Amino acid sequence: MTDPAPYAVAARTLVPDVGPQGQILATAITTELCGSRSLGVGYVAMNPRLHTHAHRHRTSDIVVTVIAGTAATVYGEQLEHVAIHSPGDSIFIPAGVLHAAINLSDEEVHAVETRTDPHFHDDDVELVPDLDSTVSAVAARIQADHEAGLLRSRHDAA
Repeated sequence: MTDPAPYAVAARTLVPDVGPQGQILATAITTELCGSRSLGVGYVAMNPRLHTHAHRHRTSDIVVTVIAGTAATVYGEQLEHVAIHSPGDSIFIPAGVLHAAINLSDEEVHAVETRTDPHFHDDDVELVPDLDSTVSAVAARIQADHEAGLLRSRHDAA
């Protein structure tokens, strides 16, 4: 076996698809694409004022870094916590933690998601449809609070 070589990715060449969470994903780094042994990377786009479904990644830790727009992640078994992210901010979400993403912007949010799943497979994603109405209600409240300038820190209770 030869040693793996660096692998360059041009974002403009990636093929986006809508993931089960409800956001646009374009896979960039995987075992299949370049031989990655421990990480999968994808680009994420979320339309203005949209939110994802409540979900968890069963076995993958993830890191999301926002590169454009402003987003929130709600997390916890009842989505009772919120973290706000602006360009350059990252959030670590351990495997199994229930969460949903919310676009607080009037523009598309763009982010890079890194997973400890080197295949970047969506079969690791478990949707929790019983919380869809909760996500919608929390998203509406957080978006209104954001517009009113009431969100003061990066990590507040929802």
